[in-house]
Amino acid sequence: IYTYLNNMLNNYAEILKEINKYNYRGIYILGYYNITNKHNDLFTYVNYKLKQLANKNNGTFIDLNGKICSYHLKKEGEYYLNKAGYNEIYKLIVENYKKN
Repeated sequence: IYTYLNNMLNNYAEILKEINKYNYRGIYILGYYNITNKHNDLFTYVNYKLKQLANKNNGTFIDLNGKICSYHLKKEGEYYLNKAGYNEIYKLIVENYKKN
């Protein structure tokens, strides 16, 4: 599964390079959020790789872990964001944009 993820992220890197050509302020890469509060090696690994990808492509990695919780989800047990969840992500993007 790690090989699959690496291949997927390598393809993502190629797409980001193309996007970066037209974006003067860099790109934003959102991390995965883990609302179960259980240690998850795969989750940690993917976020680590996404952060590397952001750094390599002059982008900004936005860590959502600890910022997105069950309050931001449509239903418990699902991972689809509700309006509060989207608003939280927009807020984080705007804050990062203002910093840079």
